[in-house]
Amino acid sequence: MVVALADFLDTRVVRLWLAAIVPVPPSNEDRPLQPVRELARALAERTGLPLAERYLVKQRPTPMLKSIDSLAEREQELAGVFTVTDPERYRGQWVLLFDDICQTGTTLAAATRVLREEGGVAGVYVLVVTLTRTYPEGAGGAWRTRFRSPDRDDVEGDPWGDQIPF
Repeated sequence: MVVALADFLDTRVVRLWLAAIVPVPPSNEDRPLQPVRELARALAERTGLPLAERYLVKQRPTPMLKSIDSLAEREQELAGVFTVTDPERYRGQWVLLFDDICQTGTTLAAATRVLREEGGVAGVYVLVVTLTRTYPEGAGGAWRTRFRSPDRDDVEGDPWGDQIPF
């Protein structure tokens, strides 16, 4: 799987500008095996990109969001949860935000917002292993608007495509 992810990433022009791989922090830090971190480590090793494993962190624990059906509840759980540990580290640079699964984009949107606002990164490229096709309560057909750049109204994201501009 990591070979396929690395090969895919190597076909993206943005690969040339990526400063680091930033894995999304896990919901449960107590698990002995963290799939996102393990995949991110292997991806970093395969691509030669630095791994910023503890750059984006959670300020408090959160439940696993796959068990929350309401989009509003997901957003509430993630409000203010992320922070960056070193705001100057990737300022003005592009980073790869990496996660294992994307259901609604709520986590990716919250993490991207913090990377841009607190970390001052120039851009965030998102790579996920799996996109689900189930939508939580309240998402409806409008959930696609979550994939819109906060500072560019002309960019409409396509969650089924290979690039989601945040």
